[in-house]
Amino acid sequence: MLRRILIVALIAGGLSGAVMSGVQMIWSVPLIIAAEAFENAPADASPSLHTHADGHLHDHQSGAVWAPEGPYERTFWTVVTNVLFGVGAGLVMTAFLALRRNPTTVRTGLLFGAAAFASFSFAPALGLPPELPGMAAADLQGRQAWWFMTALGTAIALAVLVYAPQMWMRVLAVLIIALPHLIGAPQAASHETAVPYDLIREFIAASLITTAIFWLALGGLVGALAEKFNLGQTETAAA
Repeated sequence: MLRRILIVALIAGGLSGAVMSGVQMIWSVPLIIAAEAFENAPADASPSLHTHADGHLHDHQSGAVWAPEGPYERTFWTVVTNVLFGVGAGLVMTAFLALRRNPTTVRTGLLFGAAAFASFSFAPALGLPPELPGMAAADLQGRQAWWFMTALGTAIALAVLVYAPQMWMRVLAVLIIALPHLIGAPQAASHETAVPYDLIREFIAASLITTAIFWLALGGLVGALAEKFNLGQTETAAA
């Protein structure tokens, strides 16, 4: 069973991560590069801000910040990160589907992929939309805590809505989904930015569509491969 889970997760996660990387390189990355041009534009005459011979803008007072050197390094690390994330997410999804002890199909995988997108991408984006370089942001720890509360609460609430028969539990699940948004996500003191709002809106759309493609691809592939390898059935039935 463990070997089959690993095979499914590696194949589905690797392919999904590669697909997401391709969409990002075509759509999201050009938007990030465009935003970086606005972020690096010298808006004042600060003596710490200057341009080196390599054409890059540097600010020695702000500390060293790593950035990919050129398009090939950016592409390499984008693909590596997405594939590793895909395999990790695939392991969790495949293991959960296998532990259900019910037959798994492509439809099952797609439903789980849609639930994952709603929990980890769409719901958090309602309060903390994807951000481009150069945009103001609230305290990192506060944003991380709100994101975790929103993602985990949405995932648990969706499971309750699907599997819990009692009406009061379903009402409670709806309240759990709404709670983080009623509290409100941490916001920056100012939303002023040099990045054009048309660019910001397109990046938000690109990010959400890209993650939707990833989660649906992952769920569909996990469902198809789990069905092929008879995951979710008892060892006796599989035999």
